[in-house]
Amino acid sequence: MNVLSPQCNDTLRFLVPTDFSAGAEKALLHGLSLAHQFEAEIHLLHIVTRPATNGSIPAFPDVEAYEHHQEGVALQHLRRLAETTQQSGVRVQPVLRCSDDVATSILDYAGKHTFALIVMGTHAHQGGIQAPLGRTAEQVVRCARGPVLTVAPHVEVIPGFIQNVLVSIDFSEPARHALMLANEMARHQKAHLTLFHVIEPARQCIFYDGHVTELATRASMTTQEAHEALRRLPIDETGLLDVKTSVVQGAPGTMIVTIAGKLAAHLIVQGAHGHTDIDHLELGQVAEEVIRTAHCPVLTVKRVLVEANV
Repeated sequence: MNVLSPQCNDTLRFLVPTDFSAGAEKALLHGLSLAHQFEAEIHLLHIVTRPATNGSIPAFPDVEAYEHHQEGVALQHLRRLAETTQQSGVRVQPVLRCSDDVATSILDYAGKHTFALIVMGTHAHQGGIQAPLGRTAEQVVRCARGPVLTVAPHVEVIPGFIQNVLVSIDFSEPARHALMLANEMARHQKAHLTLFHVIEPARQCIFYDGHVTELATRASMTTQEAHEALRRLPIDETGLLDVKTSVVQGAPGTMIVTIAGKLAAHLIVQGAHGHTDIDHLELGQVAEEVIRTAHCPVLTVKRVLVEANV
């Protein structure tokens, strides 16, 4: 099964939101490299935010005239960026939208199309015609139906250079989808694939003499059990340099980033759950910490939207 291969004559599509900042440009380079590898087209999306005012704006007779001007300027930037990007040989479709809510607009557009991947930066430049993309990146990760690749401003990995892939496995359904996608990307890159599990000791709180005491209890599985469970996972090793397993104990978010640094990982792939209040809390504790602190791109997966049998 190729999870990033178009079916029949269908075109594989990636969505890349941009606010024209340096962070968004870095994310676009990573998206462009992946689009080359998987023969995908890019929808380059820019959201023009409406001004938060009901009065007049200097140099413009009214808010409507200001919005029209902003849309015109943004469209010029977008078309110029699309033309430059398209010179690399990847088909690019520029898309301009006007909205009060950037994240909602990105998610609405993604929901109306079938995108195999959303690629976006996690930092945005404020002011001018640029939308507050950085403030909405985590919301898109939480609520998007499909995989989202985030690229933080401090990431120094060369776009397209993926030789070490670390996939975080907690044995959940989202982790299964994350493994499918990590396996496919690692095969395309002929890379090393590391299956990684963090054992987090279960903890319980008890009341004693008016005080709350937290006690560590036995973890859900031993290190040996975790290694064996990782080895039983279905992996297509065709084209891979090797497959390794790694199991540590500690706080999941911290350990994922730490081990990725020690392995010099070029990509972290992690599963994430839905967007209910409880799942949001879980995502915030682990996946969002990884997204904010990892020194390589992070691919967060709830489920794979594009699957094709070969």
